[in-house]
Amino acid sequence: MKPQWYAISNIQKIKKRSFYYAVYLKDHEKPFFIDLDDLDKIKGLKLRYDGNYIQTNKGALHRIIQHGPVIHHKTRNKLDNRKINLQVCQSNKEHFKLHWGKDMVSLPDPLTYYFDDEEPYSRTQLDKIKFLY
Repeated sequence: MKPQWYAISNIQKIKKRSFYYAVYLKDHEKPFFIDLDDLDKIKGLKLRYDGNYIQTNKGALHRIIQHGPVIHHKTRNKLDNRKINLQVCQSNKEHFKLHWGKDMVSLPDPLTYYFDDEEPYSRTQLDKIKFLY
């Protein structure tokens, strides 16, 4: 069953902090964070939490706020969509390096297939695979 798209009225409350907003959705207990100047970007969009990211009817929120081929959340908190937490990567390879500190090319041949439907294997999966060598 596909998650339901929520209208902007799904926002339960918005708390203004010093440099950002904490936005609470009605059906999710944790807030997501955006910069003060990005509030206009979500007005009129349908929002939902998919269990991983804040999604809109125009794509993932972090891609609307920060444009680029691949977006990395520096703190690894995918609900933190402040620009200070978003880093543009030019490739999946560069993004992989940020998470695991290794270049895809330097890994053994079977590991060059670490993407499964555009999602990298978890660190635990990589460690198990490397253990076989």
